Amino acid sequence: MEGHIVGYLSLLGVLIPPLGGVLIGDWIARWRGGQPALETLSEKVRWQALVPYVLGCLIAWVSNQFGIGIAPLNGIMVALVAAWVLGRRSVDAR
Repeated sequence: MEGHIVGYLSLLGVLIPPLGGVLIGDWIARWRGGQPALETLSEKVRWQALVPYVLGCLIAWVSNQFGIGIAPLNGIMVALVAAWVLGRRSVDAR
């Protein structure tokens, strides 16, 4: 157990921060339109949020493996920008 705690914490540092980036990016992209009415929501899973999360996790993991910058920050920024872009696209499509 003691030998794996550093790897576990490193994995958490890769998987959790991009979630915050997705939340922030999605909020920035859609804040002017307000929250949609619950009756208009038909999607079970928002791919506009899932894709940026996976992309942010992937970038954070690669950054962590190769020592490029600060891995959690890289994941947050990639997820934030991707969520913002996809969020704007979905808002403009309405």
